[in-house]
Amino acid sequence: MRATLLLALLALLVTPARGDQSSLTLEVQADGRGQLRLEVTEDLATSARLLEGATTTQALERRAQELALQRLGRWEGVACWTGIVAGVTGERRVRLRATGWFEDLRQVREAAAGDDAPGLAFDLVVDDATLVVSVREGAARDLPDLRDLAGLLARGAEGVSLLREVTKELLAMNALAGRRHEVALVLPADVAEAPGATTVDGRRAAWVVDGEALAAAVDAVYARAEALAGQVEAGDLTLDEATAQLVPEAAERRIVARAALPPEAARAEAADAFGRSFDAAQGAWASSIWRGRLERWRAWPPRPRTRRRAGAGRRARAGRRAPPAGDVAPVVTLAVTARPARRPRRLRNGAWTLEPNDDPASAATLEPGAYRGLTLRGEDWYRVDVPAGHEVKVEMTFDVRAADLDLALLAADGAVLATSEGLGGRERLRVLPLTPGPHLLRVHAPPGWAGPRAPAYQLDVEVVPWTAADRFEPNAPPHPPARLAPGSYDDLVCTGEDRYAVVAPIGSRVDVHVTWADDQGDLDLTLVDGEGRLLARAGQGGRAACHAPPAGDVVVRVTGDEGTRYRLTVALAAGPAADRFEPNDAPGAARDLPPGEHGDLRLLGDDWYRVEVPAGHVLRVRATSSAGEGDLDLAIHRPDGALLRAAAGPGNDERLEVAPPAAGPLLLRVHDARGAAAPLPYTLSVTTVPLRPADRHEPNDSPEQARDLAPGEHDDLRCTVEDWYRVALRAGQRLTVVVLLDPAQGDLDLELFAPDGRARAASTGVGAREEATLLAERDGPHLVRVYRGEAPYRLVVTVE
Repeated sequence: MRATLLLALLALLVTPARGDQSSLTLEVQADGRGQLRLEVTEDLATSARLLEGATTTQALERRAQELALQRLGRWEGVACWTGIVAGVTGERRVRLRATGWFEDLRQVREAAAGDDAPGLAFDLVVDDATLVVSVREGAARDLPDLRDLAGLLARGAEGVSLLREVTKELLAMNALAGRRHEVALVLPADVAEAPGATTVDGRRAAWVVDGEALAAAVDAVYARAEALAGQVEAGDLTLDEATAQLVPEAAERRIVARAALPPEAARAEAADAFGRSFDAAQGAWASSIWRGRLERWRAWPPRPRTRRRAGAGRRARAGRRAPPAGDVAPVVTLAVTARPARRPRRLRNGAWTLEPNDDPASAATLEPGAYRGLTLRGEDWYRVDVPAGHEVKVEMTFDVRAADLDLALLAADGAVLATSEGLGGRERLRVLPLTPGPHLLRVHAPPGWAGPRAPAYQLDVEVVPWTAADRFEPNAPPHPPARLAPGSYDDLVCTGEDRYAVVAPIGSRVDVHVTWADDQGDLDLTLVDGEGRLLARAGQGGRAACHAPPAGDVVVRVTGDEGTRYRLTVALAAGPAADRFEPNDAPGAARDLPPGEHGDLRLLGDDWYRVEVPAGHVLRVRATSSAGEGDLDLAIHRPDGALLRAAAGPGNDERLEVAPPAAGPLLLRVHDARGAAAPLPYTLSVTTVPLRPADRHEPNDSPEQARDLAPGEHDDLRCTVEDWYRVALRAGQRLTVVVLLDPAQGDLDLELFAPDGRARAASTGVGAREEATLLAERDGPHLVRVYRGEAPYRLVVTVE
């Protein structure tokens, strides 16, 4: 029976302490209009969780604004917001300050993120001489919330006494503290009466939600219920009479402020002055950028309203579904501190309950086993104890059609040991911790994920004695990679991720080859530097090669199906494998390349160069090789890595030409598409020449440079690299474009694009005419691309 009562009362507990500093000040007019001033500063622990992953100033600013939208978006009945300040303090605390204006206090509600989390509600009553404002805390978790008062008394004095003791144990276990959360009321007249107010200074009354006072109130209610139950048993009271006496004591707790209204003239003057302020606030809100952001935030689907609970007499208010940027505590909450380690509790349907476990401090302890029916709200944190010489294996499965979840294992100090961030419906971790003891398991959604609010998942946790899979173990994170000399190594076993460090002289080539039996699994091979930056990735055949970086080792990563046996071959090549520009195997290692012809170059994988292009100039690049093997490809990128142009035809003679929109450096990539094991000799020719417009529409070599084109015939055009045009269409209009040219002077192709960038029609024949037609699905600019080579042409554009 005791366990049953405990389950019934768990739903009545208050939410965990957030440790934030928050205050809410209300200023109410006699007609119900007013303003609320909200100030919130999260504590260091909560701020660190909310700002996780945001490292730059812009990212911190963006995250603080997202959290502000969550706070403000939960308030109902607020007509507009002004004075919004959202940011991060020098101590990296999340801070929000805003003023909300409302027209009827009775419509103002603060709906918290969860169904059962406490919020605020207000009541306003105005009679002939007195203004009465009642502030009610969220009913769903108020104590005592005795679901069936008559049923409680019917248990008799013994049953009530047992409930009382269980409740006292729960309150003691959660160590309710009197952390201050201020609720202040500013009235247009002196406060005449403010029951329970801790501060009264003329026009201001403040109340504090105190956990210890709440515990005393709960105990008093149960004591009264026990006495009434004794009177029912003795026949001194009927059950209905006892219930009627207990109801007022167990009803909603209210904070009431009474104030005498000022004279009519003063009321009218105050109302007029406030009305002007209100109008100004609404005008400022109409043009505020915060308004559009908040409207987009509120576009999230609302959660369904909860059903009325029997005997409760109150309906839980339905809040809005919050975006997955992090949970924010309600303005007024009750504090819970010092919670002992919680074990998961199995429900009747086979699922488990582990909440609340939204941060490392509230992590639920997991013992080895299978946990089904878990749901993710924000983040879920678990504690796993790993003895010395043991490894932990975790597998998480979920419906990939409804969610994309990730998994991470952290040390007790918060250091990340391993992550699993795949795109399928299964995530796996296998880690041999560096030190024994408690470790943290984090289940979370990727940043920016906008899936269901509470996706379901299941966990399988194993903690087993560790045995070495091969002679190089342990070499998976968090352990350092195993040192490896050139040579061949058989009978290796993949444990999910194996890492090896190869010491190679600067400029030498590292050639790595991995082979395995296809029926045993699938493996991937990548080469990275000591900082984890990608140097090379294996293509077909399981071979990857790169130049040794200037500092540090080449780290070989073999990842894939656990238990797959494989062979690894490592070879070093010096001298002819390198040229004067090495190492330049990655964008970050690109070498400056002056204009001119550069011979005696050798390619194994990728070569990257940086070329300065003056304003108003065109960059022309040609790569050639006389070798019989290999397949040269060329690509030109912006400094941020965005691709501008590529040439990937067959053979060893590739040319590119690009006219950048502004002066500055461009990145040139030379690639061997066949991935030959031997270095490929090649010559690179780079020139920059002044841009001479081929026709009146130049420069129009990219979609960003597309020129407006009217229907009709357009003569004297010449294509050099690519020509882009823009034609404005309305939905339902048909665009037909014809390219006319002399085949003896070149060959051109034609493409038509919709406003969203999708290619909708094309003509890639060989001859004197290319023609393409599309039907516009919506209003907007459609793009025309003429490309392939250098040739003069005519353009005929028809819009019907």
